[in-house]
Amino acid sequence: MRRLAAMIMVLAGLGTGIATAGTFSSSTSLHAQARWTALHGGIQGSCYGCATSRMQYLSRRLVIEQFSRAGSDAVRWALCVMGRESGGNPGAVNSSSGAAGVFQFLGHPQYSYWMLTHGPVGQVKAAWQLSHGAQDRSPWYGGGYSC
Repeated sequence: MRRLAAMIMVLAGLGTGIATAGTFSSSTSLHAQARWTALHGGIQGSCYGCATSRMQYLSRRLVIEQFSRAGSDAVRWALCVMGRESGGNPGAVNSSSGAAGVFQFLGHPQYSYWMLTHGPVGQVKAAWQLSHGAQDRSPWYGGGYSC
């Protein structure tokens, strides 16, 4: 009972249109869906791609929503980086470097570890900010791939 009450308080704080656990109404925002999914089984480990297909889909939608403001090339680039860095898993952590999240942030103290490993909405916004609206793609150069 205490757990249900806590869940209701969390969901109320998100301002979601969630009717029942895991069922989203049409008015539920993409951000609320992504947050809820990340916190309720969408992240299934810290490895590349260790997220449910729903979590990967929502991560992709978040990237499209955010980066579409800079055009289709920015969306293509951001989706490529996300795909190569984490496979769409907001909980991905590189065991060698400690890089974390959908975009594999490394050593950015302004972002909390929790946000980097569980907050897909914040991760995508952080990538947008760090790339200066997709104008500066240099933080992701040198990863042994080209996007």
